[in-house]
Amino acid sequence: MRLTRRGSRRDKGTSSIRLAMYQHRVFFNLHTKEIRFNCGFVRDFSSDTQHNYCVSITVDELNALNHGVAKAIEKGELPPESIKKLKTSLADLLQIATACSKQEPKQE
Repeated sequence: MRLTRRGSRRDKGTSSIRLAMYQHRVFFNLHTKEIRFNCGFVRDFSSDTQHNYCVSITVDELNALNHGVAKAIEKGELPPESIKKLKTSLADLLQIATACSKQEPKQE
């Protein structure tokens, strides 16, 4: 995952860093109801300091992301090599769909 930023007042151009996302660092935060992933000791955009990052996404945001990717594929906007890479995650998506179909929503 790549984070990109651009200065708002002193525009020194665009800077970006790459966050390595590993499966064992992804978890669901029950309190905030978000999927989170932690990445530590990431070098700063413009100095030698290091920071710990936490990226959070809600289930609704994940759904929107999945929908956007599906529409982009449908419109032919993704290159074949990207589609080929996405095929490897189909098993995970099927596992999510199967797990969701077995879960009964709790009555509140």
